[in-house]
Amino acid sequence: MNFNASFQQILAEKMQTQTSKLEESNSSISPLETDPVHLAFLLGRVDRFSFTPGRARKSYPRPSPRPRPAHTMNMAQKASFEYLKSFDCCLSENFNLRELKAAFRAGALKTHPDQGGQVFEFIELKNHYASLLSLVSMGSRCTP
Repeated sequence: MNFNASFQQILAEKMQTQTSKLEESNSSISPLETDPVHLAFLLGRVDRFSFTPGRARKSYPRPSPRPRPAHTMNMAQKASFEYLKSFDCCLSENFNLRELKAAFRAGALKTHPDQGGQVFEFIELKNHYASLLSLVSMGSRCTP
């Protein structure tokens, strides 16, 4: 078998070997055993679906994400936002749940009692997180 042969040539070669095996045997073999993937049907349609190496498919560009509007916060939520922003400076005013959790985790690493922080600092962090969680969780309670 030639490795540079086209798909149609390889298919024709396979079909010839299968028909020669069928002629050699005198027993009755079902058509599915001689042609398991219906190669004879595909033989005439190879040109339509031929593969050209080196030519990639065109992909459609992804739409750019719409910018999120900033959250409308009351005074307590603004104070909570500033408190969490002190731990994660990347927290923007139009944060989503993932960004809020990242800021909480960054603060938890600094204030958790197991990490060398004080208990009252960690409880304060949890309260600030809970007040901002209501802005992004749309009625579902999500724990950090």
